[in-house]
Amino acid sequence: TFQKINASLIFVIKDNRILLGQILGGTIAGFITPPGGKIESRDKNVKVSASRELLEETGLIAKSLYEVAIVTIRIPGKRKVILHVFKCTKWSGKLKREEREFSYLKFFPFDKIPWEKTAPGDEEWMRRILFKKERLQVDVLCGERRIDLREIKIKILP
Repeated sequence: TFQKINASLIFVIKDNRILLGQILGGTIAGFITPPGGKIESRDKNVKVSASRELLEETGLIAKSLYEVAIVTIRIPGKRKVILHVFKCTKWSGKLKREEREFSYLKFFPFDKIPWEKTAPGDEEWMRRILFKKERLQVDVLCGERRIDLREIKIKILP
């Protein structure tokens, strides 16, 4: 059956380093990604969802959170995921790893991000957010699986 999923992704950034973890399950198992997750019906809005996911997965409480991209990932006939991507540069709390989500979770210097371990297509738009500080609308078209990248379109937002 066709799934439509709304989710958040949070770029936790400090001193030109970004928090990334290796995903344990789902369509991008084994790849590295920032923390995030599905927007739940109890969440008042996407920003509240992003804050909740950040706390649940990392133990960090967002003090600044602003949206930097909307990424739509389409797998025709199977799934459409709308990712609301946020940047967080101020937080409190102590970093912990949610053991059901990530095999590891750590800060990577921008110049040492293992791009080869990110999901297909993610490097292109992630680099633009991190290095060019652009706000983006991204459309990713995949084949039968998330790793079968067919097309990526990127539009700069004001």
